[in-house]
Amino acid sequence: MHCPFCGSTQVQLHSVVCADGTKHIHVRHMGSIDGRLMQGSSYGTQYTALAQNCAAPAPPSPLPFMVALGFGGLVIYWGAIEHFPHINWKWFLGGLAVIGVAWLLLKSWIAEAKEYGAAKRRWQRTFFCYGCGQSHMKD
Repeated sequence: MHCPFCGSTQVQLHSVVCADGTKHIHVRHMGSIDGRLMQGSSYGTQYTALAQNCAAPAPPSPLPFMVALGFGGLVIYWGAIEHFPHINWKWFLGGLAVIGVAWLLLKSWIAEAKEYGAAKRRWQRTFFCYGCGQSHMKD
């Protein structure tokens, strides 16, 4: 395969460039404090600037939807069930409003997930050229 910009044959998929520039680190520590032997571990991931540039798109998070749904459920519980048989309508309707916001967040997350799927497929077909430093997509 040749780069369409400079003709170089030094091209690799973004996924390969990202994997080559990613290092998983695990370090074990030993030492003594007040005569006692102490041990510990550290974990991490290190990326080169090129690996970060060629990284896959981040998937959308459903967390805002889940938090809003949970909070709305708690407000409804507090307004309706906790005070049963006397319903606190302000709390109950407020909880329904928060669940309405959660529904909007769910719709947004679904739309973002569809966009993410398309972006991930584009990323899987994108190559990086080491000759000119540009990226291009293979059709």
